[in-house]
Amino acid sequence: MTFRYCHLALAMVLFAASSRAEAQEPTQSAEPTYRWDHGVDLSVTVAATTVGFGTTFFGHEIGGPTVRSVDDVFFLDRGVARRATTHAAARTASDVVLMSSVALAGVATWFTLYADHGHARRERFRRIGIFIETLAVANALNSVVKLSARRPRPFTYDPAYDPTAGRLDDQLSYYSGHTSTVAAAVTSAAYFGLARTRHRAVGYSVLGAGGLATATVALLRVRAGRHFPTDVMSGALIGGAIGVLVPHLHARTNLSLGVTRVQSGGLVLVSGFL
Repeated sequence: MTFRYCHLALAMVLFAASSRAEAQEPTQSAEPTYRWDHGVDLSVTVAATTVGFGTTFFGHEIGGPTVRSVDDVFFLDRGVARRATTHAAARTASDVVLMSSVALAGVATWFTLYADHGHARRERFRRIGIFIETLAVANALNSVVKLSARRPRPFTYDPAYDPTAGRLDDQLSYYSGHTSTVAAAVTSAAYFGLARTRHRAVGYSVLGAGGLATATVALLRVRAGRHFPTDVMSGALIGGAIGVLVPHLHARTNLSLGVTRVQSGGLVLVSGFL
């Protein structure tokens, strides 16, 4: 939970800078451009950030989960439940990898734009704004799913675990927020880099390094006794999907939206290329 506050604090600092970006028409450049609407995107980012704090809204809930038998655990996770231990060093290392990955992905996002035209600075701020929005959405979804699933963490299967001395966070195993956040950050940065038609070195570098960082934080979270293998696998998949989807929805594409009346009502038509 400590990292979540640091992560959101960093996001809001960058968010304040990104708010300087102004919407503009695409320029004649080989660089792809992205939409940033203050009314919509600022609202989404603030709302998602608020939801991301969801677990703190339930701080009055005390007590850990009443853990069932290890045999009831999904077969892919059973081995971790049987070795229910905690490793403080692995947990600390996972926090370091997480914060470093998000920071480096943010820097990479800034440098995915090589254009030197007059609007390059605004375009960079738009990309940083989209990057922050991606992290906020990933964090919000993770909080909602965790609070809904209420899956006990692996260390709660230790016979010495006392539910009466536990807390709400002991029930928030599914899915891994660390893994999801890293995956979303690096995938978003890689998306901006790979969207270029040439000089994609930054995109491929971020994708390769990001894949390694995602795998590392996933292994550390399992090692720390905080998550099951299926928690980190789900986190990587969901975070990666958000990292692609959010920037793509901001890309200036040839999509068009229309409404057509038919005998039984109406149709909403979307045409173009995703």
